[in-house]
Amino acid sequence: MKFPRWTQHPRWLAALALVFALVPAWLAVVTWRDAREKDERLFQTSAQVLQEQLEASFGRNAYFLGVLRTQARERDPAALAREQIVPAADWKEKLPYLIAYGYAEQVDGRAILRWKSDERAPVPGIGDDLADNPAVAAALAASPPPKVAAPTKAPAPDPVPHSANAPPAGAGAVEAMKVMVAQMLFPLQSVAEDGHRLVVLLPVVRPREREPRGYIAGWVNTAALCRNDTLPLLRDAVLSATPLVAGAPLPDGALRATMRESGTEWTASIQRGPHFSREYGAPAPWLAFLAAGLSAVPLLVLAALAGRAAKLRTALAAEQEVLRQQRYFTQSVSHEFRTPLGIILSGTDLLDQYAAHLTPERRAEVLREMRDNTRHLNDMVERILLLGRMESGKHACAPAPVNVKALCEDIAHKAMTAAPGSSINVTAPDQDATLDAALLVSILDNLLSNAVKYSAPGQPVTLTAAVEEQRVLFTVRDEGIGIPPEDLPHVCDPFHRCANVGDAPGTGLGLAIAQRCASLHGGTFKIESTPGRGTTATASIPLS
Repeated sequence: MKFPRWTQHPRWLAALALVFALVPAWLAVVTWRDAREKDERLFQTSAQVLQEQLEASFGRNAYFLGVLRTQARERDPAALAREQIVPAADWKEKLPYLIAYGYAEQVDGRAILRWKSDERAPVPGIGDDLADNPAVAAALAASPPPKVAAPTKAPAPDPVPHSANAPPAGAGAVEAMKVMVAQMLFPLQSVAEDGHRLVVLLPVVRPREREPRGYIAGWVNTAALCRNDTLPLLRDAVLSATPLVAGAPLPDGALRATMRESGTEWTASIQRGPHFSREYGAPAPWLAFLAAGLSAVPLLVLAALAGRAAKLRTALAAEQEVLRQQRYFTQSVSHEFRTPLGIILSGTDLLDQYAAHLTPERRAEVLREMRDNTRHLNDMVERILLLGRMESGKHACAPAPVNVKALCEDIAHKAMTAAPGSSINVTAPDQDATLDAALLVSILDNLLSNAVKYSAPGQPVTLTAAVEEQRVLFTVRDEGIGIPPEDLPHVCDPFHRCANVGDAPGTGLGLAIAQRCASLHGGTFKIESTPGRGTTATASIPLS
């Protein structure tokens, strides 16, 4: 079956799948947002209903305290301070959230409790100053009772007699009447005492009095009020309410509800209860699920295309790497093989045709050159085979006890023998370590041969070994030509040669073999170099 050509292009298919996925995804977002908005509006409406119910429940307590204040106004001050007001009804049954009530007389700016009712929970005792509570003292200081302002001009005498409690006639009569009404109805704001109860103070002020004679005090348990099981929203756990202390932060997802009743005020936080979603439904409309399901199909297609494209890119990168290595192998190895093979071939021809005419010294020299180049060829073949075994995972690590100093000195001696005129300084501890000697020979031999090759004659090369807690650090330093910054990330790639090596012989396998030998030993390999100032190679090998 033949498909249109545009279907063979992953980019076109990915764009098409993305378009088909975005449409239902957009529908899902819109419907989900609409459902959340409806859910929030429902929560706000139900919270407002609960706030009104809490206000009404609290209002019964405030009304009861207001009745007590009215009765207190009619009593003689001395009798009011001495005798408790006993209401006709059983207040404990009708007002389950009122802890207690009492009367506090104002004496020199203080509010001394003279009597109190039966109490459901501990409240201040007889003789205590309610203003000792900082919150109560702050409320008393912030809400002074209104006072009658003195008239600026004395009113004309009224020929009609009037009672002592009647408002003054003339221009200030209306204002004085307003002040008297305010004095009679004026309450103090409720005070949060300890986070779960309120102190409600109602000043007892008789008409035409400038200062309250005392206060009717009531203690209301707002925490129990917020658990009122007679309210359906609280009983069914649709919503939950918690009183808030002044200045307390609002919990996440909660609404602040301020109850104001008969001049008193207190605050609670209202949150969704555990049964809110069961009662009103969760904000998850079926259309959103359907849209999400429709979005999944093209997204799966897009994911499959992306996976296939990733595999193709990986395969292409691997193929390019193979081609690059083959190209480097062809260029480097062919050049490196050609020179020693030419020397060997010319030596054999010379010995074959002119052996009788050559002096013994010349024949020994030709044989030595043939032998050295044969060893060089054999060394290159061994490096290539070693790299191939490590790349295929067939080369194993075989640790055994070895003397670190003897191993380093032996490798350095062979490197100086292969490069006459070179000098290598060795610093190593004279102690044994469990290491793979063959892998270490490959690492250090390649590092030393590179250091000697790319250093000028007479420049020092150092080999340092240090045994730490669980590792041995081998460091080779030289002061040669260094490595350019652009080549530094690729120096461990097989057959890679730096741009500044010039005509120096090499295959680009030394550092690649050193890095892989260190990894095979479970260690790390690091190269630091500055062009013109030398190179430092460090192999960190763990002790087995």
